[in-house]
Amino acid sequence: MPAVIRVSAAQAAQIARRHYGVSGTAERLAADLDHFEAAVAPRLAAAATQVIHTDFHGENLLTDGGSPSGRVTGILDFGDALAGPVAMDVGVAACYQLGATGSGRDLLAPALEVVRGYHSIDPLDDGQLDLVAEFLVARVAARIIVSQANAARDPANSPYLLRRTPQAIAHFDRLRLLPGGLLSSRLRAACGMEERS
Repeated sequence: MPAVIRVSAAQAAQIARRHYGVSGTAERLAADLDHFEAAVAPRLAAAATQVIHTDFHGENLLTDGGSPSGRVTGILDFGDALAGPVAMDVGVAACYQLGATGSGRDLLAPALEVVRGYHSIDPLDDGQLDLVAEFLVARVAARIIVSQANAARDPANSPYLLRRTPQAIAHFDRLRLLPGGLLSSRLRAACGMEERS
């Protein structure tokens, strides 16, 4: 079993700057991770925690194939489970549902459905939704960095390890183009919460 490597957002930013830039993406990744370390990490001590999966994506979810809604019936791969902020699990799950990146397409719509569904069962407060937005962006950045780090360690397996990196880079670039506060605002609207004044 491979060793689990845990790094802070600041360490990941340093890694991005040094080694894992793709098409000028390294500085953008590092800037977002620097923001996370400075503005988000200090808020996590007060965040609600529970056991979280941290890797909800389509390959780790079983669904009822006969159902038009594709209702989730099971969850696989608890290898990355830990005690952590609820908002992290929701943000990570939403990250893996970001939509198509083409012109005129709503990148956020499928991710908002995930957050709306979670909120309908276990309501998120305003602060948690802000953290969901932060974790969604941070997970996209982490996907890029981790896939490239793994490919550098295992070049023979790099086609498999990098298979989703171009999509993650496209998502990251689109997320960075969103006006400040728009992601949190859309999350609030998806959950039926009033906009902050």
